[in-house]
Amino acid sequence: MKNTKIKAEPSGVPFPQADKFERIINLCELLNSGDYDRNQVTQNYDFDGRQTNYYISAGIYLGLIEKHQINRSYQLSKDGKKILKLNYKQRQLAYCERILSYNVFHKVAQLYFQRGKIYLKEAKL
Repeated sequence: MKNTKIKAEPSGVPFPQADKFERIINLCELLNSGDYDRNQVTQNYDFDGRQTNYYISAGIYLGLIEKHQINRSYQLSKDGKKILKLNYKQRQLAYCERILSYNVFHKVAQLYFQRGKIYLKEAKL
């Protein structure tokens, strides 16, 4: 966390609403095998359309997924491909670094380490 450089918020991408990061990782693994359109992602995961949007948008926000403008499919970004080539431990660290490179997540992690507890979305701050 100390060595992570903070990036600017991506423009034109909604703030992530995906609640399970392991699904974002799995979506990246799926896209590593080829491009998928929105309907294929929805069918593969048995999501509803809203969930599909949440997970694809989270991957785009983190710079792991890109959208083809011509055929409207999704693919791994160059960074996403690079991360998936790493060994397990390095890959997990790269995902953590990717998340912590955004100021809001960095600050939340700092608060966690300062206070020694995590705040759930149901908790009142």
